[in-house]
Amino acid sequence: MAEQGKSEAAQLSQVRSLQELRQRWLKVLFSLFLLLLSGLWLYEALVLGRVNPIDRLAYPLMLSLITASLVLLKINPGVYRISLIGTVGVITVYQFLVLQAIVWGYIPASDTYKLTTFAQWFPLLYILLFLFLQKQQALVLSGFIYLCLGAAGIIRSWIEQKLPVEEHIFSYLLHMILAHPLYIAIFTTVASLQSSFSQVQAQAVKADIDHLTNLANRRAASRALESVLEDQMEAIGVMLIDIDRFKRINDTFGHGVGDQVLVQTAQLFQQGLRKTDIASRWGGEEFLIILIGTTAQELYQTAERLRQGLANYPHPNVGPVTASFGVALAKPGDRMETLLRRADAALYRAKQAGRNRVVAADAFVQNFLY
Repeated sequence: MAEQGKSEAAQLSQVRSLQELRQRWLKVLFSLFLLLLSGLWLYEALVLGRVNPIDRLAYPLMLSLITASLVLLKINPGVYRISLIGTVGVITVYQFLVLQAIVWGYIPASDTYKLTTFAQWFPLLYILLFLFLQKQQALVLSGFIYLCLGAAGIIRSWIEQKLPVEEHIFSYLLHMILAHPLYIAIFTTVASLQSSFSQVQAQAVKADIDHLTNLANRRAASRALESVLEDQMEAIGVMLIDIDRFKRINDTFGHGVGDQVLVQTAQLFQQGLRKTDIASRWGGEEFLIILIGTTAQELYQTAERLRQGLANYPHPNVGPVTASFGVALAKPGDRMETLLRRADAALYRAKQAGRNRVVAADAFVQNFLY
C-alpha cells in the first residue's frame, strides 16, 4: 500500500508538472497571438483601409477575452481551464462564423485576401486543441470541426451551381477539405509519439528509483558513479553509510517501522545535500552518496553534518537512530570497484570503532582532521 501511494503521488506530481507546462505555453502562445492579432487589425484598418463587419466586432472581442484570460492566469493559475475554454472557444466560434459567411456569400469571391487568410489561420484550431487537450478530446473536436468544414464545402458547391463562375470559391474550401485530414493525422501522430515517449521515459525513471525511499537505486547509482569517474572532470567523493543496529530495529519493532526508519533517513540525507549530489539506496540499510566537485574538507564535513542530523532526529517509535559513515575521495585512474572498496573498508572501521561516526579511507582526507 505504501508503494502504491508513492506511485500515485509520483503520477500526481507528473500531472501537475504537465499542467504547469501547459499553462506557461498557453501564456506564451496567447501573448504572441495578442501581438499578431493587434498587428493584423492595424494593417487592415490603416494599410488596406477595410475591415469586414465580422472582424470589426471579432477583433476587439478576441483581444479583450485573450487579455482578460492572461490577466486571470497571472492572478490565479487555478482558472487555467476556464481561460482555455474561453480563448479557444471564442477562436473556434470566430472561425465558424467566417466559414458560414464564406459559404453563404457574405464574404464575396472577390475578397481573396479574406479567403486566403482564413485558409491560413484555420489550422490554428487543430494546433490549439492538440496542445492543450488530451489526445482523445482533441481528436473528437478536430473531427467535429472538420465535418463542419466538409459540410460547408458541400453546401457551397451546391449553391455555386446557380452562381456565375467569377463568384465560385469552392476551390478554396476544396483545398482545405483535402489538406486538413493531413493536419489532423500529423497532430495525432505527434501526440501519440509524445505519449509513448513519456511512458518510456516514466518507465526508465521508475526502473532507476528505489520505490521505498524514492532515492536512486543501486543500478542508477552505479551507472552515475561509473560515468563521473570516467570523465573525472571534477573531484569525486563517496560515502558508504550503514544504519546502526538496523536488524535490532526490525526484530524489535517490525519491518514496517524499519521501513519508516529507512524513509526518514533518506529524507534527512536528501535535505542535507546539494542538488548536484546523488543519494541512493545501495541495498538493505546501506546508502551510497556521491559528491561531485568536492574537496576532502567538504566531503568529511558533509558526512559529519548528515551523521549529526540523523542522530539528532529521533524516530517517534524507535527513538534515536544513528549511522556509520565510510568516506573516500577518488584518485586519478580510480574505478568504481577500487573507490567503493576503500569506502567500504572505512565503513567497516567505523563500525568496529563503536558506530555512529565518520571514518575517512584516504590519507589526504584523514590529514584534514589534524
